[in-house]
Amino acid sequence: MPKIESSKDAAEFFPSFNNRDFLVSFYLFLEKHGLQCIEIEFFVAIFGLLLTIIHVFILTRKRMMMSSIISVMIGIGFCDGVNMALAISLKHMIPSFYNDEW
Repeated sequence: MPKIESSKDAAEFFPSFNNRDFLVSFYLFLEKHGLQCIEIEFFVAIFGLLLTIIHVFILTRKRMMMSSIISVMIGIGFCDGVNMALAISLKHMIPSFYNDEW
């Protein structure tokens, strides 16, 4: 990933942006806290996946299948579970992307 460490670098990547010092400080803030957010996302995804599995299990019981809304809720739960499973399985890829040099 290209590094923005000065106002000159910011001017090169974003020539029409006027407040370049803000852009540099914002980029450095995101770079510093981005990996921490990924660590938090990993644990939240594990907790959320467990809860989603429980909810989908409950929604698929025969007594719950009385309404057509339940099938929509099952679909949303399935998509949510896939999203969290991907967040868990791809956790190692993003830090290795940060370590690559361009």
